Amino acid sequence: MGAVEKVMVGWRLNNLIGPLNFTTNDERGFLIDGYESPPTFMTNYCHRYYQNFMEELGYRKLEDLHAYTWKIGHAFPERFETMSERVSGNPGISIRKFRREEMKTEMKTVQNIYNQSFQGLRGFVPLNKDEVKQMAGGVRILADYDIILFGE
Repeated sequence: MGAVEKVMVGWRLNNLIGPLNFTTNDERGFLIDGYESPPTFMTNYCHRYYQNFMEELGYRKLEDLHAYTWKIGHAFPERFETMSERVSGNPGISIRKFRREEMKTEMKTVQNIYNQSFQGLRGFVPLNKDEVKQMAGGVRILADYDIILFGE
């Protein structure tokens, strides 16, 4: 960190934010709580001492990021049930499954939803065509198409 701080002084920079990945679409931050759970896909997992190490160097937390888990077969929280009932009762909205055979079109829809949803958040960088193409590769390999739903 000392080397990073020296470069910052040379460049007349006053603030350091991190850890970040190449974009906000990738993992960022340190794990602070949750060590009782195993690492999960696309979530940072680091040693417990990272937080103390950084605080001893004079750094402080900027924001909290949260990750949630849900086990298949467990009930959804009541607020999700209420939201689902409200949406399914609306004649102007239809729910459909992800159409695997139309991957390119479906991923364009995901890109639009993602970019509109996260616009305005700290450090947000919209997903570009190449990132969506890479994401589609992961979807092809890992996705359970029965649980990816769109509301239109």
